[in-house]
Amino acid sequence: MAVRPRAGLMDDETRRLVEADLAAVRPFTEIASRHGVGYVDVALVHHRMRPQPVAWPEAVPPELWNAAKAALRREDHRQTWIEMTFDPVPFDIDRAVLELWSAGGTSSRMAAEILDVPPGDLPALAGRLGIPFTRSDA
Repeated sequence: MAVRPRAGLMDDETRRLVEADLAAVRPFTEIASRHGVGYVDVALVHHRMRPQPVAWPEAVPPELWNAAKAALRREDHRQTWIEMTFDPVPFDIDRAVLELWSAGGTSSRMAAEILDVPPGDLPALAGRLGIPFTRSDA
């Protein structure tokens, strides 16, 4: 399985953070591998506490600017968004999403949206499929 960061333009600090966080992605790429996925595209975006930026590149959509501002307002905060693109798409997408969610690889809100179920139903769905529940935050 190949894992390639989509990092765009990065300074040295961001590059170091991205490389360190690829290790955290490994369990999720293993889940993808079990579903016949040979390639995972990972986008990591880091926001660390620093002075509020006063300028933003024109090419960046406003919603990204707003997300960056919200993240920068949080104290002692570092947030990583992990966007995974599967190629090929897993045959059993429901199982793949539930395994990823159960391992902490996606939020309950996102998993519920993908599966079109209420977030509260996710533990029961995972249980019915025999997926071990390993999340510590749900």
